[in-house]
Amino acid sequence: MKILVTGGAGFIGRHLVKNLIKNNQILVYDNLSNSSDKDRISLVDKGVKFLKGDILDYDVLCEFSKNVNVVIHLAAKSGLGICENNPSDAFSVNVFGTFNVIKACQECNSKLIFLSSREVYGEKSSKKILETEKLNPTNVYGETKSLAELLIKNKGKISKLDYTILRPTNIYGPKGSKGINQIFKMALNKRKIIVNGGEQLINPIYIDDIIKAINQVINEKKSYQQIFNLGSEETFKLKIIAKKISEYLKNVQIIYTEKPKFENQNFIPNNKKIKKILNFKAETKFDQGLENTIKWFEDEK
Repeated sequence: MKILVTGGAGFIGRHLVKNLIKNNQILVYDNLSNSSDKDRISLVDKGVKFLKGDILDYDVLCEFSKNVNVVIHLAAKSGLGICENNPSDAFSVNVFGTFNVIKACQECNSKLIFLSSREVYGEKSSKKILETEKLNPTNVYGETKSLAELLIKNKGKISKLDYTILRPTNIYGPKGSKGINQIFKMALNKRKIIVNGGEQLINPIYIDDIIKAINQVINEKKSYQQIFNLGSEETFKLKIIAKKISEYLKNVQIIYTEKPKFENQNFIPNNKKIKKILNFKAETKFDQGLENTIKWFEDEK
């Protein structure tokens, strides 16, 4: 298949492309805002067709998307703090940029796979949240992702756009730089961990499981115009995750500070739908993912 990955030089994109390139023709469209030229060269060396470009530039994006079977839309302004500090950039890229990707998919009759976020739900109780739950985002990142979802769903009603929306929880693993990955890096580089809050519920899902889920969506007709939670079967308080990392690295110091107001406290996904329809279940236990991730970061030092 001919597959275009927007944001394909980023954390998730690099893992995904490495997997997909084995059996597909892969195109990557990325402005390198979350990656480097070294990442670009690495992708090109694997046989990827790469174009440095911005999803806000529709004409260039559309031309690059010609004859593509599937578009996997990963390009985004991510990071809760980054989006809170630069809301206009976040809305521009995550909403208007997604609108351009949708138009390109319509023009080329491509299937769209969109990586949304758990943040679209907002603050919830600790019960397991279904995909039918009313969206009530409480931070800028969640707001932009929910608006992007709305655009996709509306276009799907009007034009029969073939789309799948995935709402992943807390993605971690080698090459990551945000979210839980910041704790890994901090522990290794500074021998201390700063935890903002600690009582927040984290549902960690390893990068390999994310790639597995996207692979299943690519060829699964049952995913037509569907929305899926994409989480693991393990949920921990943030302070427990910090403790696990600290103990693995032989008692790295943990420092607790106040939780940012824009971070949600409680969230546990209900993963029954994706298990039933796509036969998907996250397989990597956190303790194994932790070991894999730390070993990679140690090798990179």
